Amino acid sequence: MQELLQRTWVQARRATPRKAQAAIIHEWLAPLAGVVISARVDAKGVERYRLTAALVKQTLERQLRESGIEVLDAHPPGNSPPVQHNPLTVATLCVEILGIVRSDGNVAAMCILLKLQQEVAQVAAATPNFARADTWQRATFALVTPRDIRMCCLDSLEELAGLFTRDWLDAHDDQSEEGPERL
Repeated sequence: MQELLQRTWVQARRATPRKAQAAIIHEWLAPLAGVVISARVDAKGVERYRLTAALVKQTLERQLRESGIEVLDAHPPGNSPPVQHNPLTVATLCVEILGIVRSDGNVAAMCILLKLQQEVAQVAAATPNFARADTWQRATFALVTPRDIRMCCLDSLEELAGLFTRDWLDAHDDQSEEGPERL
């Protein structure tokens, strides 16, 4: 039976036309009910510019909530145990700020990465398997003076959050079951 399912899947894949990027994004985002945010700032020499993981997470969370995206907390405050979310309907939106401030303090090179990690089914597998995959990702780079690090990174993060929000809202648009037609 498993071999029959695999052959059928392979034959269906050959006949299936390539999807537009908007349709693929719709397919990944539409089933999701919300996101959990994970933030990491890993930039050598940036600590004195008050760019912390907490600030980055709060900035992203505020942007998403203002746009109507459900932001869930994996670690509630206090002594409450971590919340177990359904991994197929909730994804982790990871924001990473990577970079370095030159030792002379004149230049900072930063990368702001925003990516969505989801549990996805491996449909071609012999048995039902699930894997963690990056299904949506955008990044921006900046070469700035150190005094501009904080504002540049936060502005870039807001821009990336806007791109994610646009794709999320397009995928959750109740008027279209097929997904958006535009790219």
